[in-house]
Amino acid sequence: HYTHILEVRRSLEVEAARLAAIRRTEQDIDKLRAANKRRQDAFATQDIDQMVQADMELHAEIAQISRNPVLASLYESLTEPGRATINVELQLHSHVRDDHDDLVEAIILGDSFLAVEEMGSYLETYIDGHAE
Repeated sequence: HYTHILEVRRSLEVEAARLAAIRRTEQDIDKLRAANKRRQDAFATQDIDQMVQADMELHAEIAQISRNPVLASLYESLTEPGRATINVELQLHSHVRDDHDDLVEAIILGDSFLAVEEMGSYLETYIDGHAE
């Protein structure tokens, strides 16, 4: 069920964003900016497969930057169901403002509160759209 997967994703990704903001290094900042640029480029193509792949890569990078291997492993276990939910959400909500610039900047700035807010509000849009 999409909503259940999205709820689990939210709990993992919000915590990943919080930890990434606290623990990121200068090298992580470069990786994060590069992953976000790849996501922007993919979204500019409007090719759903490229968009899904780039989105997942950015979120996986944030999970790695969290420096919590258990969290990163759990996120990785959601790869296939996550891919399916992202694919559906992008097709249903392509009109929604969909960039991660503010999230990435919050992590770069080391602002864990803002990172949590950005990640939470982004996923809330999708969960609300699926709520029964």
